[in-house]
Amino acid sequence: MRIFKEEANLHHVNKAWDREQLSSWIQINNQRFTAQHIKRLLKDRNQSRTEALYDAIFEVYNSIDWTESISFPKSQDRNYNSRRITAGIFRDQDEIAGTIKYLLYPRMPRYGQEHNLKLIKEGKSYALVQERTGWFSPLWAENIEGGVSYKIDGNSQVKELCVPRRDFWILVADQDNNNPNIMASWSKPRPFEHFILLCHKKHLQELNFLKQLGLMEWDNKLILKNQNSNWVEFQQCIIKSFDWRKVPKDRSQLFEELRPSTSVLILLRGGLRVSHGVGWLEHYPPEIAIQTPEPKLRILIRNLAKINNSVLDEVVNSNSYFAFPGHLEGEYLVQVYKEKMMIASQKFVKIISWESLTCQPPNTNYVTRVGELTLQGALVKGNH
Repeated sequence: MRIFKEEANLHHVNKAWDREQLSSWIQINNQRFTAQHIKRLLKDRNQSRTEALYDAIFEVYNSIDWTESISFPKSQDRNYNSRRITAGIFRDQDEIAGTIKYLLYPRMPRYGQEHNLKLIKEGKSYALVQERTGWFSPLWAENIEGGVSYKIDGNSQVKELCVPRRDFWILVADQDNNNPNIMASWSKPRPFEHFILLCHKKHLQELNFLKQLGLMEWDNKLILKNQNSNWVEFQQCIIKSFDWRKVPKDRSQLFEELRPSTSVLILLRGGLRVSHGVGWLEHYPPEIAIQTPEPKLRILIRNLAKINNSVLDEVVNSNSYFAFPGHLEGEYLVQVYKEKMMIASQKFVKIISWESLTCQPPNTNYVTRVGELTLQGALVKGNH
């Protein structure tokens, strides 16, 4: 807490950053963290541990009361419940009307603070309803420059929702539903997968620098209109290499959020997936692949209920999909190793039974307004 308050007083740290902005600042300013265990984790090549560290630091950051003086609580008094939640953006494209909106997309707080939260805007109350793991449902069209906050009711500790001030957003495809037309600020882009970069024109020089190095490409540019006329939507962007050694690590926050965080990725596709990213149905698991420049790597898959017995433990060809070996109900831990026993990447895969499925009412009525008519499924109604 002391580090963040000191840096905030110097205007080096914003009091309403999201996780990605804070993580990028930590990567650029890692020398500010002198505790040995944090220094070791920041240098750890196991990306899962590093990401867990960023999660933990972000929890501390979100629990800070910026009105208090610089101090650090005694160990027994530490309480890192969130005082604020942040929001990303959800890209809503109406292909019939030919319009694009960027909707406010609230993140969920951790550790059971997500229940009964209501967002207050202009005196009206809006219930925050879970849309998927980690995220509430999108709300209204929001100014993409951010820098605004809204009061939160329903929890004595969570006081506000902050839309961070940003001059760029990275929007990736909906991996929960394999729908390439749904994009939101869910995560960093993965190499060789398409994404959208929404940014202010001042970043054009940086993007051309990446393009000249052969690290990034895009197919189309859409210049926004009205109050966002200084913004550009770069469509069908793709990161073309894991090797970013020619890009200085202290140069810009945009570079850090685009930079691949690991050279080994575990990819899943297909199967019969349950909505909201819960998992896959029994007997219909996904296919799995390791994406990496290495030609072969060892993969270990274990059912957590039988952790001492592996479902699969062998060296496999990289960049090639194969059938996931666990098809029965359970939670599976997938680990990829390189350099003897070093874990390069890991992922949890959950297989659920048909009996555990429950019916959920839709979160939207799927209505599209076209002039004086309303289209809802096969029904067309006049707006009178």
